[in-house]
Amino acid sequence: MSIEIYSLIKRRIVGSPTKKAILLYMADAASDDGSGIWVSKGNMAADLEMKSKRTVQTNISDLVESGIISEVGQRKCRNGFTVEYRINLNTVSCLPPTRARNAPCHYM
Repeated sequence: MSIEIYSLIKRRIVGSPTKKAILLYMADAASDDGSGIWVSKGNMAADLEMKSKRTVQTNISDLVESGIISEVGQRKCRNGFTVEYRINLNTVSCLPPTRARNAPCHYM
């Protein structure tokens, strides 16, 4: 888990509570540079108490389209493969802050 990434995300406007929950879940699996995220969408849906895996898939697609996360590869798993993701820290740091006093658009 990257506490730095988690803290950055929780203070940014991501677009919806669902997207934010998914992104925070991914931050929990990420390395400090935002890489190494490969989690089951079915498990994510169950852990986040979402109605379906499709909800997770749709919102992840939106996060990829907006440049907040990127698909960087695939990893083998017992059901074939899972997609590996990376959180784009520069993009996240440029999202609007949830609090007026947060400094915009900078990351280490």
